[in-house]
Amino acid sequence: MSEYTEAKLDGSKVIAQFVLGGNSTFTVVSKRTGSRLTFKVGFWEERNMYIVKVLTGPDNENDYRKLGKIKNGIFSLTDAARENGFTVETRSFSVFSWLLRNLQSEKIDDQIEIWHAGRCGRCGRKLTVPESIETGLGPECAEKGFGGF
Repeated sequence: MSEYTEAKLDGSKVIAQFVLGGNSTFTVVSKRTGSRLTFKVGFWEERNMYIVKVLTGPDNENDYRKLGKIKNGIFSLTDAARENGFTVETRSFSVFSWLLRNLQSEKIDDQIEIWHAGRCGRCGRKLTVPESIETGLGPECAEKGFGGF
């Protein structure tokens, strides 16, 4: 079996379930320009909100900076994001805002692709089952359902 587990996610429902699974890492790729941004979205249970980070350097494990939070379906900057120099006009903030709005309306533009990093969007374990690689969620996590926005 191939060790390659990264995969393109298709369909707004599959993408939303993965992105808001609670522990997702994914890349948004523009088909038009080829530009890409990589995000991590984690769920902070004590505060009932998601924390969104963006990759800002070459180290795929440690170069993530806080970009914002999703609370009650609304994406906004955090104080830490402002300290990191992010504003609502920052490209990464604009891209994630656009993605969230489109996921909420279930309309994903065919000019972008969403690629997951080969790990379950809920628990973070490496994906090995073909169906799980396709959806970005392991079999056990997929059965748990989706909290949504």
